[in-house]
Amino acid sequence: MTDYPEIASRFARDTAGHQMTVLHDDGLYRHVRFTSNPRGYGEYWFDLITWPGRLAMVGDIGTDYVFSRQPDMFTFFRADRRWGINPHYWAEKLGGGRNSVKAYSETLLRQLVAERFVEDARFNGGVPAGTGRALRAWVLNEDLGDEHTARNVLEDFAYQGYEFKDAWEWDFHDYDSHFLWACYAIVWGIARYDRVRKYGLQQLAVGDLVASAVAEDRCLKAPTGCGQPLVSSDGTTRVFWDETEAKKYETEWQKTGLCPDCQDARDEAAS
Repeated sequence: MTDYPEIASRFARDTAGHQMTVLHDDGLYRHVRFTSNPRGYGEYWFDLITWPGRLAMVGDIGTDYVFSRQPDMFTFFRADRRWGINPHYWAEKLGGGRNSVKAYSETLLRQLVAERFVEDARFNGGVPAGTGRALRAWVLNEDLGDEHTARNVLEDFAYQGYEFKDAWEWDFHDYDSHFLWACYAIVWGIARYDRVRKYGLQQLAVGDLVASAVAEDRCLKAPTGCGQPLVSSDGTTRVFWDETEAKKYETEWQKTGLCPDCQDARDEAAS
C-alpha cells in the first residue's frame, strides 16, 4: 500500500460538502453520484458506475477510469480499503495498464537523489567531504521540472570522483494526481454506499427517474435537477429563439430528464 497524504488532504477538502445519490442500484449494476451541487454537477463531482466485471469512475477531475478484475468491482476495492489505497495494484486493472496513469515527478527525482546520497554516505564507503553541499548547489537547487533537463543535470554531476553512474536507469515516474484522487474517491464512495445500505437508508439516497420526470412533464428532482414543472402554474414556459432550439431542448429533456434551465446550468458547470 502507498500513502499520498497531500492528495488525501486535497480530496478531503474537495469533497467536504458532497452528498451521495443512488441513481441506479440493481445487483452488479450501480450508478452512484457524489456531489455538493443540488443539480448533480459542479466542482469535483464524480460518479461510480459498475456492471459485471467493470467499474468506471467519471467526473470533474478531467480523466475517466475504467477498472476490470472480478464480477463485483465494489468487492474488489473493498478488499484493500482498511489499508488505504493501492494505486500500484489497481493501475494494473486499467485497460491502458500502469504506465497510462504515470507521469514524470520532480518530487520523486529529488527524493531518489537524496536517498541515494544518504545510502552512499552511510553504507557504501562514504562520500568525499563537501559532496552534500555540491549536490545541493549543482543539482537540487536547479529547476528540475523537465525530465530531459533533469536527467542531464543529474548525469553531469560529479564531485571529487563521486557521481551517479547508473542514474540513467532510475525511474522518475509516479502516479499522476488525477489518478490518485480517483483512487481515494473510489474507496471513500464505496464506504459511503456501504454505510447507507448498512443502516437501511438507501431509499433516502435514491435519485429520481428520467421516465418519471418525462411522464409528469417536469424536471428531475434534486439533487440532479430542480424538480420544477415545464409549464408553470400560470401557464408560462421557457421562451426559445425558434422551433429548432425548442426541439433541441425537448429532445435533451426526454433523454436526461433535465429542464432547459437545468440543461443550461449543467453545460455551464461542465465548461
